[in-house]
Amino acid sequence: MKKRSFKKVWGAALVAATTTLFQVTVAQGSSITSLEEREKKLQEREKAVQEQMVRHEKTLQELKASIVKEKSAIEEKMRSQEATWKKKLQAMEAELKQKSEEFEGAKERQLASFLGIYEKMEPKQAAKVLETTEVKLATQIITQMKPQKAAEVLAKMSPERAKLITESGFAKATKKNSQKVNEGAENNPIAPIGE
Repeated sequence: MKKRSFKKVWGAALVAATTTLFQVTVAQGSSITSLEEREKKLQEREKAVQEQMVRHEKTLQELKASIVKEKSAIEEKMRSQEATWKKKLQAMEAELKQKSEEFEGAKERQLASFLGIYEKMEPKQAAKVLETTEVKLATQIITQMKPQKAAEVLAKMSPERAKLITESGFAKATKKNSQKVNEGAENNPIAPIGE
């Protein structure tokens, strides 16, 4: 009996060992299959992430190119507008200069007209009118009169007013001469001081 029992036990142990071995092999096989599936999924994810990175990089490059293009267009527009404004400014400056010259010409003509009138007036009448005229205008008129006539008109004015007009005329003449000297020095900077 012991032999049969040994055979039974051995047979049962062998069946059990074979079953366990089969189960371990199946489990390992499914584990291997599971690992292969996981690796495959990881590779797919990695590939998807790389593709997404490539798309993002391409989008980034397109955005950079777009920004550079827009920046260039804006700079060109600014240069164009600057050139337009410079032309407008130059035109306005030229017009202002022309109007200023026209105004100065009209002012000179009007002063010449007044000068003719004051030259024809009696010194006493001219002095009476120039006493109440603005000092700058009175100075301009008297300084452009013939010296004899200017002296007669100043003699008929109050001493204070005659002094004021004389000082104003002297300041104007000094300023004009100073400007001429400065212009001469700019044109000939090595000229001797005595000349």
